[in-house]
Amino acid sequence: MDEVADFFNSEEMKAVVTAIEALRSKYAQAVFLPQTERITFFQLLTGKFPAREVLQKLANNDAGYPGQKDVMAAAFSAWLLFPKKKEIRHNWMLHAMLLYMDQAEKKAGLYEEDWVIERDIAARYLFIGGDFLKDIFDSAGGYQAFMDLNSNETIDAILDHNMRTIRTAARSMLYLHHGAQLFQDEGVYHRPSVNLSSKIFKEIRKVEAENRENIVSRSEKNSPSKIEMAPYTYVARSSLHKIWKEDNGTMALIYAASCLRITRSRYLLDVLLNAEFSHSDHGRLIPQWLGMARYAGELIFPKMDDARLLRRASRFLDIADPVPFHAPKLTSQEDALFKRIFRKYFQSSR
Repeated sequence: MDEVADFFNSEEMKAVVTAIEALRSKYAQAVFLPQTERITFFQLLTGKFPAREVLQKLANNDAGYPGQKDVMAAAFSAWLLFPKKKEIRHNWMLHAMLLYMDQAEKKAGLYEEDWVIERDIAARYLFIGGDFLKDIFDSAGGYQAFMDLNSNETIDAILDHNMRTIRTAARSMLYLHHGAQLFQDEGVYHRPSVNLSSKIFKEIRKVEAENRENIVSRSEKNSPSKIEMAPYTYVARSSLHKIWKEDNGTMALIYAASCLRITRSRYLLDVLLNAEFSHSDHGRLIPQWLGMARYAGELIFPKMDDARLLRRASRFLDIADPVPFHAPKLTSQEDALFKRIFRKYFQSSR
């Protein structure tokens, strides 16, 4: 231990630290923040998740520093989709941390060139940055954290169990959005509710069940071997009501993500569910996403006559201005079911 102390207190070490600090001051990409504005890996994983503070930093191009926002984005997406699954949040944050550090090492040329101390210093202290090493890497447990990474098989099992529930919840918001656009106090449409949405899913599942029976019947005639069935598209009524009951103000964000197109065939919700959401790639979409979520929440929840839903959502959605959008089209099957279930047929349609 005395040798280590001597090493840290040596004139040579002091000279190295002075030189590295000079390099950081001149070339480092990191922005040095006051301690009160920092968010560490540990804070993102333990205790009450600071959703509002994280969203504010993600939506503000001037806040934070390189790498930090990608880890925060990973933490937020995991909390948004799986608020009670800290193992998923931990796993996604560690992967985001590793990816950022890997990119820094590539930028320094450590993968293409032979190792030299200059490249190692550049990767660690200029491209990764001292702030990231302190707030994220060290707070995560350093290299010990990599031993805590769950296998992809474990995480995939959790995701498969919850993914259909999330997509069902987002689809229920679509039905509620259509209902909110049509509902009037004395109109011919019922007040939008989760119960009405669940009736649409019940009818869809009923059709899928009939199709399954037909497939099984044909299979038994042609082959005695057991066939594997794909799961129902949407979860049952009890699971839908459970996620709505446990909603912590995120339902509007999940719905807006399902409506925000990334490519011709992909939406932001697909990116979130595949653990691909990062500030580097999707930061430009965050203000629009938050604005769409605020608009949806302020339109739909009051029509549902549930002040709790709007109050919970407003905790962090009021940081963005509303971005109006029309409810995406329903399928022909859904449209027919919507009109049958949401409409008051005992009243005149005139």
